[in-house]
Amino acid sequence: MLRDSQGLVVFGWLWQEKRDDGQQGYNCSIFRNESDRRSSEIILEAEKAAFKAWGPRRLFTYVDGSQLRGQAGKYRKPKVIGKCFLAAGWKMRVRKNGKPHLSPNGLYLFVKPSYLAPLCIPAGRSVQ
Repeated sequence: MLRDSQGLVVFGWLWQEKRDDGQQGYNCSIFRNESDRRSSEIILEAEKAAFKAWGPRRLFTYVDGSQLRGQAGKYRKPKVIGKCFLAAGWKMRVRKNGKPHLSPNGLYLFVKPSYLAPLCIPAGRSVQ
């Protein structure tokens, strides 16, 4: 579990080996960013901490597309599901037919293989 000193950032990994949906690896089980930092930077930092503590493994999470903040307006670009994970190098899993891999609850699956481990974190950025 990573948390900043003001309580504006929280990020938690959970090792998952046996699940009903067949997913294995480090599961991002909680992530919330109320700070001014980019969420993608926090994700990369959390990846680095997990790999340092437990070794490289596959990463995965489920994103609820219905919980996007704000709405796409007339002059705004449409909201992108999992934008911060995409910016951190994660991929949305899609099925052979091109449709997104969804959980039974309608959550979108995002994954990052262990070989795409973060190489660096921008200087001066850290979650304490």
